[in-house]
Amino acid sequence: MKSAYLYRYRIPLYPELRLSKSITLRNREGLLIRLIEDGREGWGEVAPLPSFSPETLREVELLMPTLLQALLAQHSLLASPADSSHEVQVLVSNTSGLPASIQFGISCALRELQCGVMGVEETPYHRNTPVFLVDGVDFSNAGWSRLVERISFSGSIGAGLQIKLKTGRDALEVDVNRYQRLIETFPGIAIRVDPNRRWSYESTLRFAQHIDQTRLAFLEEPCANMKENACLAQYDGLPIALDESTRETDFTLAAASWAKAIVIKPALQGLITQTETLVKKARALHIIPVFSSSFESSVGWGQVAWLANHHAPEIAPGLDTLSHMQQCVVRKGPVWHDRPVVPREDLSLLWCTD
Repeated sequence: MKSAYLYRYRIPLYPELRLSKSITLRNREGLLIRLIEDGREGWGEVAPLPSFSPETLREVELLMPTLLQALLAQHSLLASPADSSHEVQVLVSNTSGLPASIQFGISCALRELQCGVMGVEETPYHRNTPVFLVDGVDFSNAGWSRLVERISFSGSIGAGLQIKLKTGRDALEVDVNRYQRLIETFPGIAIRVDPNRRWSYESTLRFAQHIDQTRLAFLEEPCANMKENACLAQYDGLPIALDESTRETDFTLAAASWAKAIVIKPALQGLITQTETLVKKARALHIIPVFSSSFESSVGWGQVAWLANHHAPEIAPGLDTLSHMQQCVVRKGPVWHDRPVVPREDLSLLWCTD
């Protein structure tokens, strides 16, 4: 490998992103890796998501120069796409385990270096069945108008429209009313409900009893206790999707064969090969693999879209996180995200080999 660069980006968010009761993001920050060899270029994104990633941006920023130097020292990149993860695995063993965000970023950069760009320009975005991310802010007067305008612009009103509704941050009755308002406004809608493990078993049952379940696609791990989620699926007949548990050290997919779907966030999962293996295991158990972005910039977002298109093209991925970004970075977004692109030259260069 001839050279490597490490950049930092900062993107304004609108609406601001409420990740938890105590964490609200007004800007998304992360790192971008750029690898160059023999005229080929590979990009990767390292962007821990606060309250979801155990590592912080500062921690990975301190680690990256040493890791890139080690990668450059090896520089034995092979022709096979499978080999693009080998050197990352060597780095993992030599550093007692890299954070998932670093594994994802380096493996994407290596994959691009070997196989070409993993991006939106090479990937048809699922325009026929988009999944719109809806939060509490979307139910204010101004927020509701923006939501209706976004959905109308996409041409998706009617059968096939899918929405991901974030719940669990307000009273249960508020979440029920929001769900019902959505299905009354958008006939034919399917809703993915995500309480982020904030509900109890009893609260989940109460929610289910007060909504039109024919419009419920699935519930993403409503309870923190996985035994309760299993009971909701096996004994109460609710469609439960796996999410947070997939990133826990003791997780095994075979033990959760009761799940209807599994939400896969590659940037939080780690190596690309880990994501690809998880998809294969899910399909073997007849569990629906649903790809989802983690508020990456247009670089990481495009790579998640590429993975979704190659490994689960029939399933609408959750990629609406990009709608919060007021800028793209290095690469443009899809046609529905017409935002200015910050060129490489305008990014903050943290480290390079030159």
